[in-house]
Amino acid sequence: MNRLSDVPMFDAQEMLRYIEDIVSKGIRRPGSPGGKATEDHLLRFFDQHLETVSKQAIPICYWNATHHSIQCDQGTREIPCFYMPYTQFTPDEGVEAELVYVAEKRLSEIKEMQLRNKIVVFDLNFPMLKFPQLKRLSLAVHDPDQSLPTGDIHEATWIRPSWYIYLEAARQGAAGAIGILRNQPGGLNSYYAPYGFREKDILDKPIPGFWVGKNDAEELVQKAKVGERARLRLTGIKESAITHNIIGKIQGQSDETIIIGTHHDAPFDNAVEDGSGLAVLQALIKQLAQEKSSLKRSIVFLATAGHFYGSIGTRQYIEHHRDFLNRNAIAEIHIEHIAKEVIERDGKLVPSGKTEPAAIFTNFNRKSVELMTGIMAEENLVRTMILPAHGPLGNYPPTDGGDFYEAGVPIFNYICNPTFLLCDADTLEMVDADRLVPVANTFYKLAHKLQDVPRNELRTSDFPAKRFIAWLATTLLKTGAH
Repeated sequence: MNRLSDVPMFDAQEMLRYIEDIVSKGIRRPGSPGGKATEDHLLRFFDQHLETVSKQAIPICYWNATHHSIQCDQGTREIPCFYMPYTQFTPDEGVEAELVYVAEKRLSEIKEMQLRNKIVVFDLNFPMLKFPQLKRLSLAVHDPDQSLPTGDIHEATWIRPSWYIYLEAARQGAAGAIGILRNQPGGLNSYYAPYGFREKDILDKPIPGFWVGKNDAEELVQKAKVGERARLRLTGIKESAITHNIIGKIQGQSDETIIIGTHHDAPFDNAVEDGSGLAVLQALIKQLAQEKSSLKRSIVFLATAGHFYGSIGTRQYIEHHRDFLNRNAIAEIHIEHIAKEVIERDGKLVPSGKTEPAAIFTNFNRKSVELMTGIMAEENLVRTMILPAHGPLGNYPPTDGGDFYEAGVPIFNYICNPTFLLCDADTLEMVDADRLVPVANTFYKLAHKLQDVPRNELRTSDFPAKRFIAWLATTLLKTGAH
């Protein structure tokens, strides 16, 4: 095994080329032509570098909108919009109904409203990521130049606190729903967030749904307040399809195994989400495959399917490999998103000149924190927090690898969440090229250090005070939910 002082020189330009290759495949939604092309591309890469490679087939429904529109004023005015994925299609001619505005009310109040056969307009305000609270619950922070904000970081755009309004509108038989992205930076409406994490059925969205950006909100709200009518059209394709996990393995000297993964699907032809994570995964495959003879433990590499289908790929992998995970898994490493931080200036998103704040989620385990803290400092992985897997953002990490935690596997899940992540503004220019090598070095070192850590040492439960605070925070969050 290489001495860690001999860490290879990972090539940022090569990783950028990996990202460009992924982006060139087009939209990578589960079951889409671009998604299939990406699977084939990754399968060839895995085959090129690894001796043991397989595909795990996962049945899904391919949902693709071919037309979407909101028309007002008897069809003379069209409101810019985007569709809510996996919601119900309309007839070809659309559906027309009266608009009704539902401000942020409690669920009990909304249940008293008459929403049947109405088009429900509601506000979606993303919660803010607040650094003081995250720091209080963190297990470590690496911020040597103290550039992390002292207050709000930015909007947590993957969290949809008003989604209960859509669900209640659907329950009452509304004709449709329009969510206004009140604080989406840049005024974007191309918000592709089908996952609510742990949805029982991602297709259970029985009325057509749309997103409208904040710049077009007031016109729509005023029309809804006076009960004007609108016509919604959402048409497309819904058919059975297959997506695949791409799986590769390096057989070490034992069957004890480290898992390294990320997801290969994306809402658009995204570069950060998760072209950047795939690029680091590919760099690690290429390097570690050359070190096969020195590895004490085996390494499984995963490019998982369907993060944007309820993380179905990760869940299916766990379901089909549960005995193996219980018997042999040492830890799971997941790497998602290497992004520039952006700010809103004159209504547009522009890079701030800094890297996007990142988190590494891990267990309440002293050895795990010790490993990550040391490597973060060595690689100067700035603006990074180590957060507990069960912590300030819920019972499990908001990552595609979070299910491994609930399956009892120790995790090291790297992620950042810039505000453009779920939108079509995620382009090659948004990748933090200067961050690619430090991230690759970090998880290369971690994979080597995990070769020698006793399995049980990663499974102890430490930090009792932090555990209690995390439990209390998530309990209060659930209690205060609508």
